[in-house]
Amino acid sequence: MKFDLNYKLTQNFTLSEFICTSSPSFKKSLIDQINNSERVLCLKMLCTCLLQPIRDQFGRIKISSGFRTAHLNFQIGGHPNSDHLNAAAADFFGMKGNDLQDTYKWIQEKKLPYRNLIYYPKRRFIHISINTPYKEDKNIAFIKED
Repeated sequence: MKFDLNYKLTQNFTLSEFICTSSPSFKKSLIDQINNSERVLCLKMLCTCLLQPIRDQFGRIKISSGFRTAHLNFQIGGHPNSDHLNAAAADFFGMKGNDLQDTYKWIQEKKLPYRNLIYYPKRRFIHISINTPYKEDKNIAFIKED
């Protein structure tokens, strides 16, 4: 199956939100790389189990980083084993004054099935990922002051 950028992952998230680039030609290259059912399935799981419940509770959130190629991940200093490489992670920030500390606490209280949950208060975003068959299951949450 071929997916396009408007493919709906859930009610409020489309595939285009998870493609990390503003360059139209590079965006096409990324969509070609993400265009396999395993990566799209990972994004659907991420959205269904984590991001959509967050959206439903707190309103609109903005994805600042989703699927990354190895080259892009290296360029931005991402971890070499990042969940972004498998389309199983997203970085997001809140809209309209959403308090990310409240969001971070709520995710933990609701026991959402995250793999990694990292809150960056100074940089004002949350990193969240989901367990996949490709990696060891984890459930780690912490605040990173940097």
